[in-house]
Amino acid sequence: MNINNLEHLITELDNCDPSNVDNYLEIMKAVSFDETAVKDHLAWNQTPYTRNSLKKTDNYELVLLCWDAGQESPIHNHTGSDGWVRGLLGEIVESRYTLNDGTEPKLIAETTVKPGMIAHINDQLGIHKLSNKTDKKAASLHLYVSPLAGCETYNDDETPNADYINNITN
Repeated sequence: MNINNLEHLITELDNCDPSNVDNYLEIMKAVSFDETAVKDHLAWNQTPYTRNSLKKTDNYELVLLCWDAGQESPIHNHTGSDGWVRGLLGEIVESRYTLNDGTEPKLIAETTVKPGMIAHINDQLGIHKLSNKTDKKAASLHLYVSPLAGCETYNDDETPNADYINNITN
């Protein structure tokens, strides 16, 4: 399978069997387009990063995130959802954490997600934040199975008062 445009991706997601989350990973691996395929949805703000919902169903939500230079999410969980991040433009750093004593984030790994690369997160794997640590714009495609209604955020020295995505809206 080779998914070369947004409409084809949405068709595959709509037809996916939601009982096996690995099916969604295979679909994300088959994506072969870059940011030009979503150019009508690209939009950047100076603060915070831009979250553009492309499609939301009872089973999944597909979101395009646009990151200006230096922008980052707070450290957050996914409240029971599986999430995949596919790089489209620029580089995004995923910083993964575990919780010391259940409340304090401890960094355990960092991965740079470049165009075409995929990162996966769920609450069993840990909590994370995403950052554009470059001086250029970036864009990433996010798939959430089940759709996020909200998430818990955690403070660290780098992201004070990070509570602005507790209620996600589109």
